[in-house]
Amino acid sequence: DRLTFLVLRIIKSNLRDNSSTRAINLSNSKLLDYWNVIYNLESIADETRKLAIALKEVIFNKSVFREILKLYGELVKAYTGTLDAYHRNDSEMAYKLSSIKHDVVASCAKLYERHWSKRGAVVALERIRNIGFLGHNLGRRTYS
Repeated sequence: DRLTFLVLRIIKSNLRDNSSTRAINLSNSKLLDYWNVIYNLESIADETRKLAIALKEVIFNKSVFREILKLYGELVKAYTGTLDAYHRNDSEMAYKLSSIKHDVVASCAKLYERHWSKRGAVVALERIRNIGFLGHNLGRRTYS
């Protein structure tokens, strides 16, 4: 939350005084883009923290835990690839990786159908699904 707050302070100061924008060579639209990326990154961090809490309950069921971690591993690969695409401004790669969201949602639905009665599994899958949507939003900042 601190990083978002600092970026918002910079945006507000630039909206009040455009001369500071010229000094750091950033437009207000670029600053808003950075704010959006930072907001998504912080939201992903929050969801990951909540996922860790949910996984404390799932850990007792080893097979469910392994399946959820496998899905999360795929999501982490997509997330790191999306950040790499953002930094390289590679819209093609970002677009390809953003389609992984659909696979994650479908996998979460399948796992939910199988493990809906397992303690903590539904919450963990919901967190993974949310992280998938947020990662997709990061990719959209690159290709749109």
